[in-house]
Amino acid sequence: GYLDKYNTNGQKIWSVELGIGGVNVIQPTTDGNYIIGRAGTGSGYGYLDKYNTNGQKIWSVELGIGGVNVIQPTTDGNYIIGRAGTGSGYGYLDKYNTNGQKIWSVELGIGGVNVIQPTTDGNYIIGKAGTGSGYGYLDKYNTNGQKIWSVELGIGGVNAIQPTTDGNYIIGKAGTGSGYGYLDKYNTNGQKIWSVELGIGGVNVIQPTTDGNYIIGRAGTGSGYGYLDKYNTNGQKIWSVELGIGGVNAIQPTTDGNYIIGRAGTGSGYGYLDKYNTNGQKIWSVELGIGGVNVIQPTTDGNYIIGRAGTGSGYGYLDKYNTNGQKIWSVELGIGGVNTIIFP
Repeated sequence: GYLDKYNTNGQKIWSVELGIGGVNVIQPTTDGNYIIGRAGTGSGYGYLDKYNTNGQKIWSVELGIGGVNVIQPTTDGNYIIGRAGTGSGYGYLDKYNTNGQKIWSVELGIGGVNVIQPTTDGNYIIGKAGTGSGYGYLDKYNTNGQKIWSVELGIGGVNAIQPTTDGNYIIGKAGTGSGYGYLDKYNTNGQKIWSVELGIGGVNVIQPTTDGNYIIGRAGTGSGYGYLDKYNTNGQKIWSVELGIGGVNAIQPTTDGNYIIGRAGTGSGYGYLDKYNTNGQKIWSVELGIGGVNVIQPTTDGNYIIGRAGTGSGYGYLDKYNTNGQKIWSVELGIGGVNTIIFP
């Protein structure tokens, strides 16, 4: 894994090689530092590090089997860690304090943890995906690591959980075998309200809109195509758009009421950036070159920093674009695709 710090002009301030375990998540802490979650591709182990803003390591912990996918701050000042075992396909949930000391750890069974969603009653809904079965699982745990309920969702691993204004949750799923996407709505007690099969293209992103609906970003595993849908809170489709090559990995609302879409081509390894309005009409589209888009980060000057990862080269790329799709600068970062961007 690698950790870099860049300014908003694309100039590198520092870079650190972290050792085994690619960086999946960066979580700012209340003391002005950062907790880093990593996953080892070979070992399948998870690692947790704490670094300061100057790139100096404060502590590091090896968590055991299960790469870190999620870090969720808790109201008591600690962190719940969601992990996924590459070999076993099991999920793990840990709680650590800000000093790297483990408070508790739970093995969840089949289904690696992809999402942790805090609930209004002070608990956590856990979204999981089974690597072998391709099934999705939804669990609810309290802050002490005790299971409240668990639901098997059927085909389609959970990639996204979006709270709704009526106190429920929309679940975005992706079928590993079928490549289909699924959208479910569950209440806080684990009861299903509705479920919709979306067709080819697993759900990667659910983005709430200002008109009370949801834009869904999907990626087709076979075709490599991206799809964009808009659904209301009752599971009724408003519109759907096929975007072409490049599955949707990121949706970023813009200040002018539209949406910038980040895509990654599975075959070509190219990245694509689109802008769509809330009615599903394309405003512009840009092909970025090698390096699929993983993350879009708004900047304080009204532009967007794009983090990309090259599937073949394994290189990372960082770009800055304005809201009109014009490139301001681009930087090749070297080995290590960009998975996350955090502004200090």
